[in-house]
Amino acid sequence: MNFILLIFAVILILIPGVIVFIFKLIFHKNRNIYVHKVALGVDRLGAVILYNKWGWTVSSLTYYRYIKREFKKNKKGVYYYFMKFINGLFLDKFHCENSYKWELNHRKKNTSNTTLAAFK
Repeated sequence: MNFILLIFAVILILIPGVIVFIFKLIFHKNRNIYVHKVALGVDRLGAVILYNKWGWTVSSLTYYRYIKREFKKNKKGVYYYFMKFINGLFLDKFHCENSYKWELNHRKKNTSNTTLAAFK
């Protein structure tokens, strides 16, 4: 049943979503802000798919997993290389680390977002 609901939701989002996205790219006053919000939303969706964590970005979760599982043991594993890949995409060797620090700082300041609590 949940799989059927997922398929139904994806269909309902994709078809009108693509149309609205194109419309907003053409007519929206602040395209850069809109595109940034969409990119951040897709990034957070990626974090749910890859890490099963809601409300975080792929970059911040990759850095968190690297610190927790590889850094302390002084080894270079999957998270280390994935973090290097992400940092390379953004041309910033501290992108994942900065993303993680921003996420933590944002949660401290934005107390109304209690559903985005720290890791369990």
